[in-house]
Amino acid sequence: MKTIQSRVTRLSCVFISFFCAMSSVNSQAEALNYNVVSLSASAQEDLPNDLMKVTLISRHQDNRADQAAHKVNKDMAWAVKQLKGNDSIDYQTGSYSTHPNYSKNNRVDAWIASQVLTIKSEDFSQVAKLIAKLQEQLQVQQMSFLTKDSSREAVQEKLISKALAAFKRKASIIKDAMGAEKYEVININIDQQRNSPMLGAYRSEMSMKSRDAVAAPVLEAGKSTVSIHVRGSIQLQH
Repeated sequence: MKTIQSRVTRLSCVFISFFCAMSSVNSQAEALNYNVVSLSASAQEDLPNDLMKVTLISRHQDNRADQAAHKVNKDMAWAVKQLKGNDSIDYQTGSYSTHPNYSKNNRVDAWIASQVLTIKSEDFSQVAKLIAKLQEQLQVQQMSFLTKDSSREAVQEKLISKALAAFKRKASIIKDAMGAEKYEVININIDQQRNSPMLGAYRSEMSMKSRDAVAAPVLEAGKSTVSIHVRGSIQLQH
């Protein structure tokens, strides 16, 4: 009998402890949600683009798949040869494909092969000259201007400090306007964004059969906007 009573007593103590703990958690949650204000702040800066990225493509059509691929391979071998020896240029090939072209009768009437070549460089004048040369065999698919990681990260570190300072100023204004003695930061999130201009639709209008010399394109790198956004919540304390 004493054993049963002892077990009942222990269980009662456990339930009481659990109830007290849950009550404490609920009280803390209520206290945390009381006088909570959400706010945000941001800082941004325009950064000159110092990196250029160009994607070129070789595309050929032939009645035979192997012949279409052969023409693409020949173009790419020639293009890579033009790039070798240029230490200021990073390049790589990719996105190779060969696929059929169907007629209205749903029959294969030709094969299309293609491959892209991507080049990156900080030397814009050298890239412009290379584009003019490469367009003798390839077509420009896209050009874009970016900021180097090292340049962007240096600016981001400065903007984080500015955005956090703006967040603190807003929090102080809210505290004073609401007549609170102080505030505590409950949570805070920092988001980084970058908007870069892009010559996205730049395409060579040169016929695939034309191999005449092409003038170098006119390039304006422009700027990218680097932004830091701070969002969070504070609790006012009276």
